[in-house]
Amino acid sequence: MAHPTIDHEPSVTPQASVRELIAELARVEDAVRVLPTYVDGEAGPRLNPELLVMIDREREIVARLRRIDLRDAAAERVVREREATAGG
Repeated sequence: MAHPTIDHEPSVTPQASVRELIAELARVEDAVRVLPTYVDGEAGPRLNPELLVMIDREREIVARLRRIDLRDAAAERVVREREATAGG
């Protein structure tokens, strides 16, 4: 059975917004849904290497989203501290 060709290259830049990262994550998840879990190997069925690449890509995107969230939280904390200092 033939399966669609999956684009393994990221479609977002290193400075991607949260919206762009979420769209990329959705694209990767759509690709994962159509990939078979196992493929035939020389010694029998084995995990699909394309699936493993896409899972790594998902992890990378989630890590980037978490970093953005942490940066935003840190920036908000700095703003609150400055406002508290200026007001008091």
